[in-house]
Amino acid sequence: VERGILTANRMLPGPSIQVCENDKVVIDVENHMEGMEVTIHWHGIWQRGSQYYDGVPFVTQCPIQQGNT
Repeated sequence: VERGILTANRMLPGPSIQVCENDKVVIDVENHMEGMEVTIHWHGIWQRGSQYYDGVPFVTQCPIQQGNT
């Protein structure tokens, strides 16, 4: 059975993000998938003050439309 996967920057595992304690990280996600809306789940990352950007589309956040950030 063949299945497609989605990756960040065509990498699996995705690229590492290394920061120091108390750093603030801003990540722009661009959706280039034709005809698909996306959301991002930041697995294992504590979402203090931004938990509404981590989850299921239309439940905890609006999906990112094709061609948008």
